[in-house]
Amino acid sequence: MPGPVGARGRGAPLAREAPLVKHAQPMQASGMSEQSHKPTREERLAAKLRENLRRRKQQARALDSAEEQQDDTLPKAPEGG
Repeated sequence: MPGPVGARGRGAPLAREAPLVKHAQPMQASGMSEQSHKPTREERLAAKLRENLRRRKQQARALDSAEEQQDDTLPKAPEGG
């Protein structure tokens, strides 16, 4: 008997023998050091995104504090008047 028939009736199998997605192996706490672990592309990009976000937050805080300092000061009164 032939395998399952696909949506277009061509007799294409609905399931593949090998999975399409590779599942990551769980990391073991012992036996894996930081030096031997080579980060994947996704991990490197995620780290760069976190670093960029921290830097942008610092810049935003610095701008906010600079604006507050300018707003808090009053203009100097003219002397001798």
